[in-house]
Amino acid sequence: MSRLARLAAGLDTPLLVTDAVNVRYLTGFRSSNCALLVEPEGATALYTDFRYLRAAQAVEGVEVVRTRRDVAGALAELLAGRRVGFEASRISFSHWETIGSAGAELVPTRGLVEALRVIKDEAELDAIRRAAGIS
Repeated sequence: MSRLARLAAGLDTPLLVTDAVNVRYLTGFRSSNCALLVEPEGATALYTDFRYLRAAQAVEGVEVVRTRRDVAGALAELLAGRRVGFEASRISFSHWETIGSAGAELVPTRGLVEALRVIKDEAELDAIRRAAGIS
């Protein structure tokens, strides 16, 4: 089961992942300007601007949504009227305020992705073993 599928299976409400480290963990996508919306049934949207569009399109299992550079501002419009969980310890107050300004109901969550990161898959365990062998 993929990381995204494991996350989605534990959700009751869509989750907005804005922490770049968590986006990378879930998708392998590296960007300083992105967000991921994971729906409980598994559909996932990756939001980013034109600078990262080609790399985003290479990510399997996500719908890529091109936004303007102000991803938080774009999310405010795209999530208006929806109830969405967000990473309470990973989002700035400014982004929280912007996203909620158009009427999204933002529900704080804590540690959902981090709980997945604690359990290592076989590839991660192999990397740890190799690193231990080197040191």
